[in-house]
Amino acid sequence: MRHQKLIKLNDDELIYMIASVIVLMNLRTGLQRFFRGHKSTVTAIALHPFEDMVASADTTKGNHVLVWNSISLEVVAKIETSVESMPVAMSFSVDGSNLLACFQGSEDCMISFLWKSNLRESLVRTKCSEILSLASHPNGEMFVTCGVNHLKFWKKRRSQLTKQNADFGTSNKVGMLCVCFTRVDDIFFTITGAQNGYFYIWKDHTLERAVLAHVGPILDVSVADRSMVTCGADGQIRVWEADLKTSSRLNFRELVQELDCLSSMQQCVISSLRESGILMQFHANEVPCSVSTHPSKQKVISVSDDNTLREWSIEQKSQTLFLRLQKPCTTVAYSSNGDVYVGYRDGSICRIDWESSSSETTVSKCSASPIELMKFSHSGKYMACASSDGVLHVLDTTGGYERISSFKGHTSSITEIDWDLSSRYLRSTSISLELFFWEVGSKSRVGKVIDIKDINWITYNCTIGWYSAGLISSTSDERDILSSDRSEDLSLLAVSRNDGRIQLLPFPCHLPDHDSVSIFAHLPAAAKVKFTCDSRRLISIGGNDDAVMVWR
Repeated sequence: MRHQKLIKLNDDELIYMIASVIVLMNLRTGLQRFFRGHKSTVTAIALHPFEDMVASADTTKGNHVLVWNSISLEVVAKIETSVESMPVAMSFSVDGSNLLACFQGSEDCMISFLWKSNLRESLVRTKCSEILSLASHPNGEMFVTCGVNHLKFWKKRRSQLTKQNADFGTSNKVGMLCVCFTRVDDIFFTITGAQNGYFYIWKDHTLERAVLAHVGPILDVSVADRSMVTCGADGQIRVWEADLKTSSRLNFRELVQELDCLSSMQQCVISSLRESGILMQFHANEVPCSVSTHPSKQKVISVSDDNTLREWSIEQKSQTLFLRLQKPCTTVAYSSNGDVYVGYRDGSICRIDWESSSSETTVSKCSASPIELMKFSHSGKYMACASSDGVLHVLDTTGGYERISSFKGHTSSITEIDWDLSSRYLRSTSISLELFFWEVGSKSRVGKVIDIKDINWITYNCTIGWYSAGLISSTSDERDILSSDRSEDLSLLAVSRNDGRIQLLPFPCHLPDHDSVSIFAHLPAAAKVKFTCDSRRLISIGGNDDAVMVWR
């Protein structure tokens, strides 16, 4: 779904959605505001023509649509949709009195709401394939929907909606991904971007002209002043003059793998038509990424399946370092002194030198299976790394990264590792809910719990233990808890859950009735939580939304 992932609000703010959070980012200061009225994935947003209201919808059963003030962030209307299908696209009418929403699922339909009075004005069955965009025509009498194998023009007469299929003439029909409008003299034209790299110009519902713009799909199209902007999967943005013959190109292929910059915050945002500038970057693929917090600074490091390594300044709220890695990576970790290490799919581990031309220096090839987790001991002498075959390896960082232990026993992938203060013992948990204790230099796990009952653990990332017994209740079990971390002052336990919730509880958490703060932010599931070095902030990472969030 590409409709309205990114909205320009006045001259100063951008609105975009991540998981269940809608972000309003100030372009001048970089400060962000957050609308958190949703408890599940936000699927569609729309801006009122007066720019004082925003409509947003999510996947919650019942599918309420919220209309909220863009300044105060207060909800002013809650619209009952009365349909079971998911809202996929929305648009206000030109005068702002109506809100049009497309729903797809068990019941494909388009509904026009008088949103101020929470009344349904009209409903029409769409019977369309996947809808990717919905836009209100500037003439106030028409709406346009486009998507997979369809482009339809809807006319509103009184309270009725009637449709007209696009007339391609002698041209082949093609799927449309995006739509916008322009005006020449007194005539309005519709412009659509297609999967084949052409943009199409329509008068009423009849094709007037097709222009080749990109190699591959056009992901978004926008009109500003007398210029038009297109962006495509070829990593280019093209700025077109009124004659549609003259254009300038902005090439972002070196920075991004697929450009969706006008309608998505997935990669970057372009600040103007004439002067390009990257306001924000993040990982490209919507897959779980790995993060690590710096041991002494307000920094976070992350890697993802897009094979990039990125370091972020929490204080500056921006990316400060970037490196495209040479091979598929799986995990990242800071050492005790702040060095950066990356684990790879081929079972190797590299140390990253930001200053060197050959930034990746292989320090170990400790497994034939992907490295899924790395953790340094308190002294920095040892590195524990877990491979996907359930084996836990311990390397001596002061002795050429010699492998001194390989612990076997887990029946599934290892999920977390904790070291003790003396750097002698470590513990690990697995997907199978196994909790094992190990002693460095030995060949098997510690057999008697009494031998390690008084050990002082420096982290509490393993989710199974006496300190987290209160997390289990009649409505949840150990599998519902995906990660945990304890604050530096030993007072709080942060937990991420399978339903996307982030929880803060007293440490230790012995009883299910302990007071807690719960936050719905990520898509199910919230994969990781991690306190910063001073525990003033909490980092959370989504398992299915590829979002890293910072909480204070």
